[in-house]
Amino acid sequence: MDFKEAIQYLESTIKYGINPSLSRIIDLCNRLGNPERKFKVIHITGTNGKTSTTKIISSILNQMGFTVGAYTSPHLETVRERIVVNNRMISERDFAECISKIKPMVEEVNKKHKEHLTYFEILTALAFVYFAEKEVDCAVIEVGMGGRWDATNIVVPDVAVVLKIRLDHTDLLGNTIVEIAKEKSKIVKKGCKAITSESQKDVLRIIRERCRREKVELKVYEDNPPLSPLGKGAHPPLSPLGKGGIKGGLSDEKGFSSIIKSKKDGNWLIDIKGIYSAYKNLKLPLIGRHQIDNCAAAVAAVELFYGKALPVEKLKKALAKVKCFGRLELVSENPLIVLDGAHNPDGATALSRALRDEFDYEHLILIIAVLYDKDVESIFNELIPLASMVVVTQNSNNRCAPVEFLKEIVAGFNCDFMVEPKLSSAIKAGLDYSGKDDLICITGSLYTVGEAREILVK
Repeated sequence: MDFKEAIQYLESTIKYGINPSLSRIIDLCNRLGNPERKFKVIHITGTNGKTSTTKIISSILNQMGFTVGAYTSPHLETVRERIVVNNRMISERDFAECISKIKPMVEEVNKKHKEHLTYFEILTALAFVYFAEKEVDCAVIEVGMGGRWDATNIVVPDVAVVLKIRLDHTDLLGNTIVEIAKEKSKIVKKGCKAITSESQKDVLRIIRERCRREKVELKVYEDNPPLSPLGKGAHPPLSPLGKGGIKGGLSDEKGFSSIIKSKKDGNWLIDIKGIYSAYKNLKLPLIGRHQIDNCAAAVAAVELFYGKALPVEKLKKALAKVKCFGRLELVSENPLIVLDGAHNPDGATALSRALRDEFDYEHLILIIAVLYDKDVESIFNELIPLASMVVVTQNSNNRCAPVEFLKEIVAGFNCDFMVEPKLSSAIKAGLDYSGKDDLICITGSLYTVGEAREILVK
């Protein structure tokens, strides 16, 4: 089987959709010799920021000399992006070989179970097999969706990371943030350590309850007051390092925090108070204030994994190398083009704040395609008021909202807009409309961003 055939085989399983259960993936991995047990794991859930946090953790561990696997989703241009060892995508040859190895077991499992193994379950098993073959010291694994029934949740993590939880995938995870938190907190298991960047009381209560039941030590992010303008006391000074964290989930002590000092030449200059030490004057080359929270969580997670303070120079080198494609990614400066996969209200809020605070432009041209099962109106409410021109379009995903539907929503705003069903035509229209001092932002879905990257590169 070559790479093309492997992709064809994998994509033939998309039709099986999403079927919440761990029985099939457990059966498959048992037949494969339980590769998921052959390396240590940092497991990450949350509504937004999972991939960025995974990338930061992986970079830090790799710089410290660990062999690191990273499993993320979705991909932008090739499925190989999802499975990475030491910052290198799985090769086409290795991908095909892993599929060839897994395929007979997949067929055996499918005969035994009522529902067939899904695309994501097979890909997750492939990642486990590949990481075991490469003998990684640690795999940083991002959940695909939720936590409880996610295929990745057969791992027993050394560290569980629960990022901020907001409304998304309500058709599958629950209609309230508390219901969603119950699903996501299930990645916390006995024997691991846990951190969370969540601050909402009801959600934090759910995470704490899970940690108490599992007798897991929890560290909580110190939620600072709203940011004031840079250079004018954005955050209070670092507090003295104490014991930190929540021993057994029973204490109210805080665990870790971050401080913005300045932003210059595309780099945030930040201080992070970790679990074991304070790290000052760190440079983070990512756009968006929310990435600072992700960075603080990543540092805390690595500290818990490592068991002590991190080597400062290696930490600084690791952060300098971090790249997060499709997340407030600047792909062109002339004209100014930014790609961001904001696909829910919280992501749109973060994007809106970054567009207001971190870019200098005369007019914003917004090119947007959103999946129909998302909260389109809330996403539009965050972004459209910033735009001088909105171009509604579609990506090729079969769940993409049709332009007729998006047109009805955008017509309710007092703004100029165009309708271009093809994404390539929408990008051309945006480029034709923009002036030399304008900004084009392409957003609404990671599928939109992935296709836009391909179009712009070509």
